[in-house]
Amino acid sequence: MKQRFVQSLGYVGLASPNIDPWKRFAQDMLGMEVSTTPNGSIALKMDEKSHRYLIEPGSKSDLQFIGFDVGESSHLNQLQQHLTEAGIEVHKASPQDKATKKVNDLIWVKDPDGVRIDFYLGLQEAATPFNPIKTIGGFVTGELGMGHVVRYTPNYKDMSDFYQRILGFKLSDFHDQPYAIEFLRTNPRHHSIGLIDDKGPPRLHHTMVEYRYWDDVGRAYDLAQLNPSGIAVTLGRHLNDHMTSFYVWTPDDFFIELGWAGRRIDDSTWTVEELSSPSLWGHIRNWQTAEKRLQTKKLIEEMGHKGIRAPVAAYDEEAFVFTPSTRKN
Repeated sequence: MKQRFVQSLGYVGLASPNIDPWKRFAQDMLGMEVSTTPNGSIALKMDEKSHRYLIEPGSKSDLQFIGFDVGESSHLNQLQQHLTEAGIEVHKASPQDKATKKVNDLIWVKDPDGVRIDFYLGLQEAATPFNPIKTIGGFVTGELGMGHVVRYTPNYKDMSDFYQRILGFKLSDFHDQPYAIEFLRTNPRHHSIGLIDDKGPPRLHHTMVEYRYWDDVGRAYDLAQLNPSGIAVTLGRHLNDHMTSFYVWTPDDFFIELGWAGRRIDDSTWTVEELSSPSLWGHIRNWQTAEKRLQTKKLIEEMGHKGIRAPVAAYDEEAFVFTPSTRKN
C-alpha cells in the first residue's frame, strides 16, 4: 500500500495588494475572525487554530505557500528522507519562519509549479476561542483540514505525479470536459487538492471552506446577491463531492467556494470514476467564456434529464437540529 505522508491541508499563504478589502471580505462574507500582525499581514481564523489563511502585503496577488499537517514527528522525519531520496531539495525552516507560521517544526519544498509546500508539526491553538463578528455556526475542519485548494497548472502530469506518487495522495475522480481536472485526497474529505490542466501561468482557481450549517451558506448567498458581479458560480451541487455551494470572487484574482455537506470517502469501498458532469444542478459558471459556459450547462442539464440524485452527507447531527430564536420582542 502506498504510504500517505500528510494528514490534512492546514493553511494557505497569499500575497495581496488588497489587505483592507480582504479584512472586510473575510469578516463580512466568510464569517472568519481577522487579526493583524505588526508587519501588516493578516491572519484569518476559522476554528480553534491560530490561523488557516495568512495574507501578507504584496505588490501583486500571488499564492505564496500551502501548508500540510503531517501529524507526528516520526512522519516528518520519514517524509524528509523520502523527499530527499526522490531527488527533491528539502529546506528546514528558520526559527523566525516557524514563529510566523506558529508551528512546532517545519520543512518545505517547491512543487513542480514552483510553489512552496510546507510540511509541519503542531499548528498552535489560538489564545482565545473562535469568535467572529458575524454570527455563524462554524466550519468543518479537524481531521479533514481547512477545506481544499484547486490550482491551474501548466505542469499537469508532473504535478499529478508529485502529489500522488511522491506524497501519497489518492485520486478520487476526474473529468476531461469542459476542462481536464483531477481531484486528490489525503483523508476522508473528497479532495484537498484539485489540479486543472491549463497552459497559462500557475495560479489559484479557488479555495473552499465548508460550513457546518446550511443556513450560513444561504445567508452568505443572500449577501453575495447584493453584488451579483461578485458571484463567480451560482448556487448548485457538485456531482463528485455532493457539496452544495456557490463561489464568490475574492479581492484578488481567484474565488472561494462556500460549501455545505461534502461527502466523505471510505478508501475500502471507493472506486475512481471519470465524471460525466461537474455538477448535478445549478453552478452557472459566470467566470467561463460563453462557449464553455454553454458546454457546462448542457452537461449539467443532462444530469436532470437522467434524474441523477445524491444523498445528503449528514455527518453533523447538530446542523439538523432546530434552533429556536432567543430574541424577545
